[in-house]
Amino acid sequence: MKYDSLIFDLDGTLWDACPTTADSWNSKLKELNIPVVLSADDIRSVAGKPNALCIEILLSKYYGPQLVADLTIAEQHAIREKGGDLYAGVAEKIPALAATHKLFIVSNCPDWYLKLFFERFQLHKHFTDWDCVGTSGLPKYQMIQNLIDNHQLQNTVYIGDTLGDEEAAQGAKIPFIHAAYGFGTAKNPKETYNSFEELVTNLS
Repeated sequence: MKYDSLIFDLDGTLWDACPTTADSWNSKLKELNIPVVLSADDIRSVAGKPNALCIEILLSKYYGPQLVADLTIAEQHAIREKGGDLYAGVAEKIPALAATHKLFIVSNCPDWYLKLFFERFQLHKHFTDWDCVGTSGLPKYQMIQNLIDNHQLQNTVYIGDTLGDEEAAQGAKIPFIHAAYGFGTAKNPKETYNSFEELVTNLS
């Protein structure tokens, strides 16, 4: 099916910054004498949820506003310094995709996180618009719906890697494409792709 616009999730769909996040959180946890060591896969297991909820799930015994603040500051410094890894083909294919489609991002990430993603790879010029929970504070399905309404999108799709992404697309009443190369699973996506390059080939 040919879509005229594509709405992307960020983590697990365009890039993977989980190793950087894990390293930054572990350093801060050690400094705080909290005896927990998290892996990148631990971070991936909660990716797609708002930051505070990720921390609550992984560190429920120690969870509190101060821990959220401390880990967020540590992560922000690390993402600014090291960033994450784009999936193969993202840097090369996004500009070409933007020539034939309107591109958008909707993510549950903080606003600073999306800003640093754009700054690091200079991809913002290829996206028509974007939203994240750190900016609007809205659930994903509502952010998607707002983009559809604001830009009068007629034939769009949400592309993400988790069941939460699939449910957001359902909430906005649009098709869902599963980025199976990412962090999670889906129940009944309209299409499934095992690499970003495969995705672009079939959507171009």
